[in-house]
Amino acid sequence: LTLKKLSKIGEEFPYSRWLFLTLTTKDCLITRLKTTIQNLNKAFLNLTRRSFFPAFGWLKSLEVSLNGSHVHPHFHCLLLVDESYFTENYLEHEFWFNAWKKAAKLNYDPSVHITAIPPGEESSAIPEILKYSVKPSDLAQISPSNLYELTRQLHYVKAINKGGVLKNLLRDVDDNCDLIGSDSNGQFTNHSAVYRLDNEGGGTYEEFYRGESTHFEVLEAVV
Repeated sequence: LTLKKLSKIGEEFPYSRWLFLTLTTKDCLITRLKTTIQNLNKAFLNLTRRSFFPAFGWLKSLEVSLNGSHVHPHFHCLLLVDESYFTENYLEHEFWFNAWKKAAKLNYDPSVHITAIPPGEESSAIPEILKYSVKPSDLAQISPSNLYELTRQLHYVKAINKGGVLKNLLRDVDDNCDLIGSDSNGQFTNHSAVYRLDNEGGGTYEEFYRGESTHFEVLEAVV
C-alpha cells in the first residue's frame, strides 16, 4: 500500500479516519491452520455484515505466529470510518470484544484490540501493519517438517483482503493470493523469508510441497 494510494484515499474521503483492529483466536495445531483461517474469515465476514459495523472500507491482513507444532493465526484490520464515529457512533472496546466473540462463535475470551490511528500518522502506521504474514524471526527457527506443513496449509491462502470502497480503490494492490510462491531457481518464499532446496537433497518446490523433499536452507529475510 503506497503513499500515493493512501493520499488518493484521503482525497476521496477527506472526512475519514482509520481504526486499527486486531482479532485473535486460540493457538491451533499447524495441521489445522487452513481450516482455522477459513473459520476466521467467515467470522470476519459475519462481523462486517452486522448493522453496527462502522467501516465503509477495510483491509484485513493475516499474520501467523509460530510456536513449534502450534500456530497462532490472527487478523490485523484497518477500518476506514467517517470521523463522526468518534462523536456519534463510537463503539467501546468491550463492544468489539463481544461482537468478535459472537461472530467467531467462541466459547472462550479472545484477545481483541482496537485503536485509532492518529491523523497524519497513516503513512508510517499502515505499511507497518501490513508488512508481513509470518515473522522472519519465527521462520528462522522452524523445523523442516513444520515448514513443509506450513507450506501446505498456506498454499492459496490470501494474506490481504479488501472490502467496501477500498475493494475498487485498491483493486491493483497485490492480495498475495498464495502466501507461498516459488521461482525457477528452486527458491520459494512465504513473503517473510526465502528458502532454497539444498544441492545435496535436490528437488524442486513442487516436490517439497508434495512432501517428496524436505531439504532446504534459509537464504535471506525479506522485509
